[in-house]
Amino acid sequence: MQGKQEYPDWFLWLWEKWFVLFLLLGALTLVFIGAAVYLDNRFTQVQNQLEYVPPRSYQPPDLKNYQAEKTDLEKLTRSRSLYVPCYSHIYYHGGSPFLLE
Repeated sequence: MQGKQEYPDWFLWLWEKWFVLFLLLGALTLVFIGAAVYLDNRFTQVQNQLEYVPPRSYQPPDLKNYQAEKTDLEKLTRSRSLYVPCYSHIYYHGGSPFLLE
């Protein structure tokens, strides 16, 4: 046996006055439609105000002014060295090796 189920007062009030529920849903729908139309108009205004601005010309710097000092490879510390992996093959299609040479 199920016990008696009690409903909240606000639910019973809306159940008795169902037309108020439809009015609230209609007003909420109109608010959403109004917001969508407003945002669409604002985006259109911003889009109409945009102009193409061509990029500025670019002159690369003269690299002769930025010459690096001579580096002694024996004094190069490990912290300044770079590890670049070099692979002879890769695995593909379920693990089949493919030779890269």
